[in-house]
Amino acid sequence: MKKVIVILGFCLLCTSVSMGAEYKVGIVPQFNLGKLKSIWNPILAEISKKTGHQLTLVPKRNIRSFGKSLEAGEFDFAYMNPFHAVVTKKTPGYRPLVRDTSRGLQGIVVVAQDSPIQSIQDLEGKSIAFPAPNALGASLLIRAELGNKNIQIRPKYVGTHKSGYLQVTLGKAQAAGGVKRTLNAEKSLMGKLRILHTTPSVAPHPFSVHQRVPEADAIAIQNAFLEMKNAPHIQKFLEQVPFGSLGKASANDYLPLEKMGLADYYVKD
Repeated sequence: MKKVIVILGFCLLCTSVSMGAEYKVGIVPQFNLGKLKSIWNPILAEISKKTGHQLTLVPKRNIRSFGKSLEAGEFDFAYMNPFHAVVTKKTPGYRPLVRDTSRGLQGIVVVAQDSPIQSIQDLEGKSIAFPAPNALGASLLIRAELGNKNIQIRPKYVGTHKSGYLQVTLGKAQAAGGVKRTLNAEKSLMGKLRILHTTPSVAPHPFSVHQRVPEADAIAIQNAFLEMKNAPHIQKFLEQVPFGSLGKASANDYLPLEKMGLADYYVKD
């Protein structure tokens, strides 16, 4: 009888260890949906394998819809822009887990190669394409800087970074906001654009966790991310995020953003 009880207890223990939680993951859509999936699905699959928890990508069509879902607390984990890390800290309650510690995030303003615009002062009254009002590097940092310099523009929100670059090459906007990484990814457009201006640097996008996720699960997933630094087969996907050097992140990394006056330009749906 004792032997049966021991065996039964061991089986129950195995079941409790192997049963992982299912978590929804949101990723800010800086790329089109196909490319976003090709980058993040292998990363999430690797984390699921390492932790026993099932991390499932919940894709959003554009940055605006992602922001609405984020503010509603739809995601258990989310890769978000740095200012989202500030505005979602208390409600719905996200905190950073990991980020790229090798670089900062800067916004860029691009114009056509042959554009007569030579300085940001020349943007006065011009139409500028942005992916969304609340995209940090590609919109908020730029709009706040222009506003602080009393440069009035006509913003045009077009959904993605690539759409903004296309607006300029097609002559539908005089300039566009973006970041160097997404510009570098558009090989066919790079030769048609030039960088007019670069904003100051801030801590880059964090991968964050919602407060409802048990601490043990959050730590397990944080550790799985950090361990991927030593997984050669996953490096090419991490580099495309980009995660050049993965490290732990905290809310303190994003405190400087609270002092930059970005709240005046943040659009709450």
